[in-house]
Amino acid sequence: AAELALQLGNAQMNKGDAVSALAAFEQAHMLSLQEDDTRSLIAEAKIALEQPEHARTLLSRSADHSNRTLLALARAQSASGDFIMAEETACQAIDGATDRETLLGCAQVLSDSGAASAAAHALGQAVKLLPPCSRILSWQSRELMRCGQVVEAREAAFEAVALNPDAVEARAALGKALSKTISNVDAENEQALVQWK
Repeated sequence: AAELALQLGNAQMNKGDAVSALAAFEQAHMLSLQEDDTRSLIAEAKIALEQPEHARTLLSRSADHSNRTLLALARAQSASGDFIMAEETACQAIDGATDRETLLGCAQVLSDSGAASAAAHALGQAVKLLPPCSRILSWQSRELMRCGQVVEAREAAFEAVALNPDAVEARAALGKALSKTISNVDAENEQALVQWK
């Protein structure tokens, strides 16, 4: 019965019906001996329902420190405006992540939190997982541009275009990376140094 409720909850989340998903996950939680497995799913539904504080409270009671739970906690922290904790938690999840879904989720939290360098790192980890993906490389290029790593951004964008020459997103990333000259970056760094002094 708990497995059926979990399947129903996942199907409802995929359809965008967080209310029904939450009800199904809570039912699975009551029927299951594996409370930690359902706790992160309940938290995800609560985040979708714009109740991040409820999700944080629920996850703070969990002894589970799996990547899925850490990602859910990072999302709840980010959604409640605690970007510093969201960045720290997402980075913890990246360290042990072996699946692309977790890495992409962490990259989104980090990007939303303004941690472009950490987001680019998470995307770099995701790119290493097969098969290579033009969309992820394009995103990585944008994050690398945000943190001033122009050469690395260009490399990621070139790889994205090589994987899918027709992808508009990849071409846009390459265009943006190529439009930023290294001398512009050096000039910006010099200007920042002058302002700092």
